[in-house]
Amino acid sequence: MRLNENTRATVELVGDILFRGFVVGYLFLMIVGLPVLFWDDGIYSIHSLFMDVPKVDHTVMMVTWLGNVKALIFVFFLIPWLAIRWTLKKSAASASPAS
Repeated sequence: MRLNENTRATVELVGDILFRGFVVGYLFLMIVGLPVLFWDDGIYSIHSLFMDVPKVDHTVMMVTWLGNVKALIFVFFLIPWLAIRWTLKKSAASASPAS
């Protein structure tokens, strides 16, 4: 499939936005995840003010939340970015003349 320059530029822009969204999302995940890993007692004491959950269940909820956010970041940002890059490379290869 051939892409004209405007379409190619638009798709590259969307790809750049998706990659930056992935980076920002992963940085957010790291910023939120580090306290969950290293300051578990403090986070539990804060959350226990709002909800009465046993510590073991709280830890499971936090790890599950981190896993779900990571999966969503991959599904909504990384996988579409990879698909766009793959499509652009394939279209560039098919547009170049065969020697």
